[in-house]
Amino acid sequence: MTQRSFSADQQLSQAKKLARQGDIEAAKRLYGEILAQFPQNKKARKELKALQERGGSQLSREDFERIMRLFHSGKLDAAQADASQLIRLHRGQPALHNLLAVILIRQNKLEAAIEQLGIALQLQPDFSDAINNLGSAYTKLGHTEQAQRCYLSLLQAEPRDPDAWFNLGNVQRKQGELSDAINSYQRSIQLRPLSADAHYELGRSHLDLGAIEQAIANFQDALGIRENFLPARKSLAKAYLSLGKYSAAGDCYKQILQAQPEDTDALLGLADCQRLLGIYSAAAQTYRQVLALAPDSSAAKEQLDAIEKRKDTKRRDDMTLNAIVKQLHQVKQALD
Repeated sequence: MTQRSFSADQQLSQAKKLARQGDIEAAKRLYGEILAQFPQNKKARKELKALQERGGSQLSREDFERIMRLFHSGKLDAAQADASQLIRLHRGQPALHNLLAVILIRQNKLEAAIEQLGIALQLQPDFSDAINNLGSAYTKLGHTEQAQRCYLSLLQAEPRDPDAWFNLGNVQRKQGELSDAINSYQRSIQLRPLSADAHYELGRSHLDLGAIEQAIANFQDALGIRENFLPARKSLAKAYLSLGKYSAAGDCYKQILQAQPEDTDALLGLADCQRLLGIYSAAAQTYRQVLALAPDSSAAKEQLDAIEKRKDTKRRDDMTLNAIVKQLHQVKQALD
């Protein structure tokens, strides 16, 4: 094959891909460029004619952007209806089926999403976004083996995909394969070092394995990238607690409460740290804050009752001790 014909084949392949993805105008322009270079190219002439003869309005980038605006504004039913209408008007567009699947996943209509992704992949078997979304749908359904196959197929085609490594790690965590998950998260971080989510999930995996110091380092890395990453700070607090570092854990909970003053989990954690540090008055006050927000919190009730009982016991002990001291003083005076 000559270099000239190879170039035409490459451009034809790219034009077909653009058409499949819904960028019809770009595909038409590229077919026009091919015909300008190779006027006798029958494939380009045939494909361009087919695009030009399509009934109704042509599918454009604006169509996709309109649906995505609906999607991001939370108008999911409208986005679904719009995407479904475009599929009826423009058959054989894998990008449209993938887009509809993304909307269905957000609506938790997972079986319907998988059906749409299957159609997309029949039309374009190497559609990496569709494969990734299929893995996500399977993961949400708890079909971890199918999800794992999706991500492994992506990595076979592109071993340097940080998202595929991260998603594979999530599936492996769900399967209890913690060592494999750690390896996947580390591979993802090597490819994208500033992923706070990957550092966080790596920390959770180390925490599950009992490697607490390593988990703390991972959570700190995540917070160094995203300071307001509250789940990472909560996990860091729990890791400090498990090591008996109550002051450090308490500082974490205080930072969380600065952002979310009514976070009852953080309040309860702070109260536990205060109690374990022997700051009983402050702990009692914090437990009362928990009960004001969550009256049914049995943990706060139990610990507050224990502190109150301890105060009563101490008060009685102090009274008894004072009485004994007074009696001894009276005896001493009598002897003198």
